[in-house]
Amino acid sequence: MLEIPTSYETGGTIARIIKPAITELEKRNWRIKYETEKTGRKISHITFTWRKP
Repeated sequence: MLEIPTSYETGGTIARIIKPAITELEKRNWRIKYETEKTGRKISHITFTWRKP
């Protein structure tokens, strides 16, 4: 969905793409949280919850 290249590691994806996007949206009063879900030792899913007050 996010069209992130497969060469990106999950830690790099969270630090370089998701966290900056969340901080930018929080400046516009969005409340966003994310949770990582693991399958074995790898992160397989990232679940987002958001709300605009």
